[in-house]
Amino acid sequence: MKIKITDVVLSHNVYADYGIFFRVAYLVDPNIKFYDGETTKNGYITIQNATKGFIKKPRCFNQEIMDIIFSDISEKELQKEYEYTIFLRINGKNHKNFDNSNVYLNTEINSIGELKDRYAIQKKGKNFFIFSHAFVDAVKYFDTLYSDFYTWLYETLLLLSKKTLEHNFYVKPHPSEYIYKCDITVKSVVDEINTKYGAKFIYLDKKVDNKVVFEYADACLTCTGTIGVEAPCFGIPVFTTSNFLETTKTTINSLTIDEYKKNLENIENVQRLSDDVVERARLYFIFFDKYSMIDLENPIEDIYKYSYKQYELINNCILNSPKIKDQRLFKAFKHSMKNNYLYVYKT
Repeated sequence: MKIKITDVVLSHNVYADYGIFFRVAYLVDPNIKFYDGETTKNGYITIQNATKGFIKKPRCFNQEIMDIIFSDISEKELQKEYEYTIFLRINGKNHKNFDNSNVYLNTEINSIGELKDRYAIQKKGKNFFIFSHAFVDAVKYFDTLYSDFYTWLYETLLLLSKKTLEHNFYVKPHPSEYIYKCDITVKSVVDEINTKYGAKFIYLDKKVDNKVVFEYADACLTCTGTIGVEAPCFGIPVFTTSNFLETTKTTINSLTIDEYKKNLENIENVQRLSDDVVERARLYFIFFDKYSMIDLENPIEDIYKYSYKQYELINNCILNSPKIKDQRLFKAFKHSMKNNYLYVYKT
């Protein structure tokens, strides 16, 4: 019996954005619909017909959806929720995501003093931290200005090379870079720029706790990393180059490469974020972290070892969670669909 496939749910939006699966489906039937499940965590459901092109991503922040989710929670409760959620994250106790928990586990540099002792520092200059991405995990993510993470890093270092003679620019490799084998690494890029252009970028060969960054940094840079969600909660400006946080207005997000270059030209003049922006960043942090993933009782690295255990735990979490219809996020989804916020893209 021949089975006609009409709908496909994708487990991760990387498959939608940069995979070949839905392009192949186009050859079978252009009417096959793909549901990008990853974007539902941010208040959207994305539906895409099989196509030869990319799925156009919706923005992942909507103030009206945010208001609905938080409408019944007092300011005091929100602050308490933020403090608890950020505490879990920055102490490596957030078991929702391997990369996130990996950032804060087994750190080797745990104070500003240790950082200064380990690396050469321009004492009078400012301190900037560049958060790199794994080049071959997904070559890019969301709608970004540069063609891939390697190009973003190379061009960023090139733009900032002369400023390294006056200020401290630390380049932090992605905590999971070692998992994704690649001949070109963040270190090799830093070494090349330093050698070719006489720059003095400081490659962080020891694992630095992000809590040190939050105390010490004047600003951070990332293409589309979650440091863009975390650092603004501590008043630290973050330069980004994707639509990931475009509408939250909590980062210095460039919409064009020319704008990005202009922003970096004046990076030493950047100021700490205002109280209003910090408050908005903290609200978005709760939205991003608390309402986007399933809580797991065990560290996610333990679950990865046994696939059956992984599914057993996730299934139990789903079964024991409150009824979907009673959850605030689901109510926001219903509101989104009722008011035609549902994002549908067809070729």
